[in-house]
Amino acid sequence: MKTTIDNTQRQFLIINQGFGSTKNIFCNLQNIPFILAEYFEPNEEYKIYEYWNRKLKQVSKKFLKELYKANQINPLNIIQTIDINAYEWFDKVNGNSYFSASVCLNYGLNTSKTIILPFQYGYGDFYKQSTFEALIEANLIHDVKKYESGGNEGIYNFCQRNKITLRTSKKENCKKAELKNI
Repeated sequence: MKTTIDNTQRQFLIINQGFGSTKNIFCNLQNIPFILAEYFEPNEEYKIYEYWNRKLKQVSKKFLKELYKANQINPLNIIQTIDINAYEWFDKVNGNSYFSASVCLNYGLNTSKTIILPFQYGYGDFYKQSTFEALIEANLIHDVKKYESGGNEGIYNFCQRNKITLRTSKKENCKKAELKNI
């Protein structure tokens, strides 16, 4: 792993904890969220140290949050784009619509990830809501606003608030077999 260090800014060392391969990555503050997303598994343990005067000092999560806030860094903004490609089939016999979708996070980037929403009931723009719920359940997005009524904000509002590019498309009049093969 190669990182470019700006020596005029604070430097940090991220070290993984546990068995297996060792990862020691030096970086600047703004690169920490990306490195954690790109090179560490979601449940992998790690420690972050600040490198100052040739000494390492462990950084607490609270202090790291304060640094993010002071430097206007959103650690949750690891996702840059969400691309949803949905396919819809209409069951003429029973009058129901079904869909399946392919969701790509960070299209074209090293941290790109694809999620498949399997064949399920839904019509109109329901595929967007289902995608949003799947991303929340997979713990891929955080900081979703909750309402007093028990609901969440929609995917459009979430993306707008977090400066994430949202692109959606839906192909209608597909065959049932096409949806099952996604």
